[in-house]
Amino acid sequence: MTKNHRLEEIRANMGLTQSEMCARMGIPLRTYTRYASGERPPSVEALEALARMDIDLHWLITGQGNMYRTAAPAHPPSSLDEDLMGQIAEAVAQPQASGVLPPREQGRLIARLYNEIALAGLRSREEVTGAVRLAAVQFRHR
Repeated sequence: MTKNHRLEEIRANMGLTQSEMCARMGIPLRTYTRYASGERPPSVEALEALARMDIDLHWLITGQGNMYRTAAPAHPPSSLDEDLMGQIAEAVAQPQASGVLPPREQGRLIARLYNEIALAGLRSREEVTGAVRLAAVQFRHR
């Protein structure tokens, strides 16, 4: 299996569409499809993004070892943490300098953030609020 196939295996293992994977990696869809097709190798920035997702880059490049750097793959919890979801919803609803997101965009952002924040293990109000503010800025500029 080649690294472009392993890249697609990562995406499938995470249960993401190509568009969602691009959003997580911070790259355009066209760039991702070039990586996934083997047309070009992932950039240093793309590799850094994968490393932040706990992907073992040695495995990605060589196929040796495990997909994830940690012993078990990081998956969102199977049941919702209602307090965490509430913190995220409150933080997303806060007006930012560029205004409040429309309800549908708030819902999308809350769902995406819940998975990312739960995976990262962020729990304090300050950590959650900081992550939400950063994501809201990124969400508006895509």
